Amino acid sequence: MDPEVRRRFEDVWRCRLPLFIGFRSTEMIDMARRGLIKMLYIVGENSVRSHPDSGGAVAEALSRLEFLVVQDIFMTETAEYADVVLPAASAALEDYGTFTNTERRLQLTRKVVDPPGDARLIGRSLLSWLGGLVMTWALGIALT
Repeated sequence: MDPEVRRRFEDVWRCRLPLFIGFRSTEMIDMARRGLIKMLYIVGENSVRSHPDSGGAVAEALSRLEFLVVQDIFMTETAEYADVVLPAASAALEDYGTFTNTERRLQLTRKVVDPPGDARLIGRSLLSWLGGLVMTWALGIALT
């Protein structure tokens, strides 16, 4: 990131931005395969089909995870490895806004239809799930 842009965001947000931008999905799959990542929450990506070396490496990585959550609009090959599968609404059809895809490209979306059944928009599902974990921790309830 441009140092001037970084400084401006830090001034507005009154915090220091981390220098490390995170791992790419291909790096995370490799780290899971080596046992360095124990849990993944995969949203809207069929990693078994879309990653390079999708033959055995991705399947091996997903099998080694202690916990895998997959949230998608379809039951995918990746979801077959999941401990929890959550239904998702398609942000491309059922919400207004922007999102960054796995290629780190920003995309604009416009709502076309309402989500079907109990499907929820991914961001709202994630916030609800994380909120539940925080409340569980705050109340001292053990997760089993």
